[in-house]
Amino acid sequence: MFERLVYLGVFTIYSALVGSLLVFYDASVLVVAFFLLLLPLVLLWRVEHLKTRIIPIIGVSALTITLLLEVIAYHNGLWYELAPWHIRVFGLVPLEALIAGFFQVLFVVVAYEFWFDDGKSSQKKTYAQSRIVLGIGGILVAVAFAYIHVFSGVFFSYPFAVLIAVGFIIFAILLALTHQLPLRVLQKSALFATAILPAFLILEYVMLENELRFFANSHEYLYNVPFFGLALPLEEVLLTWLMPFWIAVLYELYLDDRQ
Repeated sequence: MFERLVYLGVFTIYSALVGSLLVFYDASVLVVAFFLLLLPLVLLWRVEHLKTRIIPIIGVSALTITLLLEVIAYHNGLWYELAPWHIRVFGLVPLEALIAGFFQVLFVVVAYEFWFDDGKSSQKKTYAQSRIVLGIGGILVAVAFAYIHVFSGVFFSYPFAVLIAVGFIIFAILLALTHQLPLRVLQKSALFATAILPAFLILEYVMLENELRFFANSHEYLYNVPFFGLALPLEEVLLTWLMPFWIAVLYELYLDDRQ
């Protein structure tokens, strides 16, 4: 365990040093995602020898979560991102943002397995629960489509806070469906989310400093947190911690051994 914590410290320092270089060279979205997410992800995967059979399930989940968040964000002005390729999914989400978000969700799963779990997924559980996970993914994609067509033009006050509240509700429902919630899983996931928070805040800083992401509607945020000369919505800080926590818990309960 001590060795893994050393690796975590090294990764955080790596993120800070590489992040400063990415800011200096004004790197693009995909370059930032490659050095701060994809490269560490591949290295951790190779070191841990994680099972490749779970990639499709994790991939579908990652793409679904990213797509749903980005669609809601763009419709309500939670944040905006550049689209240098001029390709927007549903006419809203830049393809680059979707790819970067996909890498981030996938990285969360791999990092959790490497630093806070046993690195072994239950293959029996993976196959038994795959239909459930894919079904949930399909439902969330349907929600994204419904949101586009039904709520197009409908805006909520403090939409970022509303999104987090809805996320809590969906998270609670998914937990209830498992009929089991070991306290150990919650503790490990909370500790993991806290440990990975500095690296993800560095990623957030690079995105903001390089003007790759914008939080434009400052009056619709609960509070703007001073962030190294920038302003970061309080809701974004909460989401930066909550997303790894939610993903780790649901991954453990639905695809792993609940240990």
